[in-house]
Amino acid sequence: METPDKKLAMQAHLGLGDLIWCVGAIRYFSKLYQEVLVVCFDYYEEQFNLLFADLPNVKPLPVPRGDIYLSYETTDYTVMLAGDYIRSVDKIPCSFTLYPDCFYIDFGLDPSIRTTHFYIPRPIDSVQVSEHKYIFVTLETSIGTLETHQDILNTNMLIINPNKNMYEPGHMYYEEANKYLNKPSIIHYMDVIENAEELHMVDSSFLCLASQLDLSKVKVKKCYMVRSYNVDNLGIFEITHVGWKEYVDKNLEKLQCW
Repeated sequence: METPDKKLAMQAHLGLGDLIWCVGAIRYFSKLYQEVLVVCFDYYEEQFNLLFADLPNVKPLPVPRGDIYLSYETTDYTVMLAGDYIRSVDKIPCSFTLYPDCFYIDFGLDPSIRTTHFYIPRPIDSVQVSEHKYIFVTLETSIGTLETHQDILNTNMLIINPNKNMYEPGHMYYEEANKYLNKPSIIHYMDVIENAEELHMVDSSFLCLASQLDLSKVKVKKCYMVRSYNVDNLGIFEITHVGWKEYVDKNLEKLQCW
């Protein structure tokens, strides 16, 4: 039951993937509070509005990159923090061995809510699933591009990469692969992810989204971990940990603005 005149302000980590992993918590609280205000980076505001298009009481608080944005000194909102932000304020350790369920623990919720309350409205203009068998690939993270699993180019199946056409002009799959480039939002790819033969993904927002979807049709699910946290506990992907130090050395310029 909604709490009359009660407003909630929430902040977990601010990556798009982190936001997707918090969808269940946000939807849970949307039933308890008159308004739920969620901190997000300003460049994700449009994507945020698509994630919660069916919930008029869930609103973004768009901010530029920086440090903590919420504190407990507010009169209008109950404030909930999670991850590094609750650690910064309350000095409570955040256990990233429980990632992403640690967000739910910090919010005082049962981690099962991450899946039981997960829902994202599918856009009416979602990307159509290819008639060809295909592999869905992601190489880009918010801190750079990985090349570790490009050996799958030896496959005869179509390779769909939402950020880059993996084929040269004239290749039999070039035009088909072009159809899947740079769509309006990450959620436009949900059907494509669920119907892939294989997923080969770095730890990006696409991985976070995929982990929440129905992957029963996907025969191979591989994740190439770049960052220091791990998602082994999801039990969904075959995980290869890419050396963090080596990645930092290779992508130092990109990481300096992360």
